[in-house]
This record gives sequence, C-alpha cells and structure tokens, in this order.
Amino acid sequence: MRGFLYGISALAYWLAYTGRLDMPVVRAGDAAASGQNAAPGIAEGARVLFPHLGRPLHVLVPDATRVRAKGFACHRSSAAFAGGSFHLADEVLGVCSPELCFVQVAKQFPFHQAVKAGCALCGSFAISPKADFGLVARQPLATKAALEKYLAENGGISGAKAARKALRYVVEGCASPAEIYLAMVLTLPYAKGGFALPGFRSNCPVELGKRAAKAAARSKVIPNLLNVEHRIAIEYDADITHASGQRRMHDATKRMVLESMGFKVVTVTTRQLASSERMRDVAREVRKHMGLPFRVKSVEFDRNHRLLQATRKSFDGLYNPQWLAGRF
Repeated sequence: MRGFLYGISALAYWLAYTGRLDMPVVRAGDAAASGQNAAPGIAEGARVLFPHLGRPLHVLVPDATRVRAKGFACHRSSAAFAGGSFHLADEVLGVCSPELCFVQVAKQFPFHQAVKAGCALCGSFAISPKADFGLVARQPLATKAALEKYLAENGGISGAKAARKALRYVVEGCASPAEIYLAMVLTLPYAKGGFALPGFRSNCPVELGKRAAKAAARSKVIPNLLNVEHRIAIEYDADITHASGQRRMHDATKRMVLESMGFKVVTVTTRQLASSERMRDVAREVRKHMGLPFRVKSVEFDRNHRLLQATRKSFDGLYNPQWLAGRF
C-alpha cells in the first residue's frame, strides 16, 4: 500500500461512495510500507480511480515518499494509527477511514467546516449526480459514538483537539446537505453563530396511532428536525414550486398528521434558509413556542454567523464539475 486519500479528498470520496460499507481494512504494517518508487503509482492510480474528485487531490503517504505531480497535495506522516484507520481502494491506493478523515478535516479547515463534515459522515445520504435531486439514501458512514471512540484511541494525533471541539455539535441522521446546514443554523449555540435551539434531533421517526396511520397510509413519519419534549417539528421544503404533485401531497400529509397529534410544524423554505433575517424569525417563533426568550447573548455571534453562512449548504466544491453535471 502506497498512499491514502487524505482529509478533504477522503471526505469527497466517502460522500460519493455508494458501495458496500464493509470495505477491506488495510493492515497497519501494509499502511506503513512505502518508498520512493511509490510516487508514480500513486499519481497514475489516482487519476484512474478518482477522476470525479476535485483537485488538488490530497494524499497521505509515509515520510519517505514524494509525490511531485500536478494536481496533488502530499501529506507525509510517520505517525502510528490505530487499526481500522485505512481502507483499501486498490493495490496502490487506499482511503483514510471516515473517523480519521474527520480528524484530518478538522485539522485542515475551520470549525464550521469540520462540524459540517462530521454531520455528513454521520448522515444518511450519498452524492450521486445522476440520481433524483443528486442524492441517494444510504446508511451513515460513522456515528458520534464511533468518532468519539476513535479519538479516545488516537488522542495524540494531529487534529484531535479540533475534532473533539467540532464533534460536540455534530448532528446525526441528516438526509441532505441542506438539512445539515439547517440543523447547524438552528442548533449551534449563539457563540458559534447559530440560533441555539435546544433538544432537536434530525430525522427521528414519530410512530403514528391507528387513526393517524390510516390517514397517512403509513405507520410513522420522519420530520427533518424534531423536539419531542416540546412537540415541535421543523420541515425543510426544498422547492415548493418545482416539487412533484406526489411529493407535495406527501409533505402536506406529513404536516397534517403531525399537527393532528399536537405537534407544531414549522416549514423552512430554500429562500428562508438563505436569509439570516428569515432564519432569525424562524428561531424566534420556535423559541416562543418553547417558552424560551430570544436573545442573542454572545458578542461572537455576528462574526461566527457570517462564517457559518460561508459554509453554504452544498458539497459541490469537492468534486469535478463535469462529474457533477453527469458527464461521466
């Protein structure tokens, strides 16, 4: 084994990965084995295996290895990593595990980007340009518990401190990049630029009673964000005008059923999500329903809210634009 996708490139790989989640794990000894002659194989293999990933391509290699090729960023390390840190892509290249990838992204990028990456790795979607809305459903690549365990076993590696800080605010179960952004805007504390709504979980199922199940023709509904204690559901409506009739009916039925069960349902549109003032109004409405005051108490709010907005609600920048356009 000669090199591994690192950090932001590993994140891009995993977010577009739709294969089996039990990829072969690289043995620690194989992960450490490399040399000067590895460089040509890494560059050539990466062009074949990962044409859909954005450039530069970040690759982790042992200290002795040098990759001098256009479009590559080489990260050298002699650190000892715990088992399960690397997965096999082919005989030349592998990819850092989702857990190690999270630590590396936290080292490479600012706080909000690290939280966003953690939410994506713990999310239930993969990016697939040829699918409807560019996404397919899949099982999460990681959990907060798995990330915490990995950090406990690798506490001394570079990036661990930043990863622990970001992990506190990761939301599990988001089903799209937009849902990640919605969760971050609404649930991050004021000091981190969010509107500090407490107690919300993403895509947590609500089991329906017999009457509601009959009306909805299903046994449960799954709000995008849910606070069970205060019986509030927040629904993201990606595009009301372009949604199919079937989709609009599905969403309307979900809202009707939740309201019949005593939930307050708040709908957030794409236009609202793009506006700081409109999201402030949403947060004010929700906090009022919860019996909580709406007061931004942190002097850090304005600066960190701008940084949060800069993360955007897309991962498109990680990929080759031609791949995103469905051209290969």
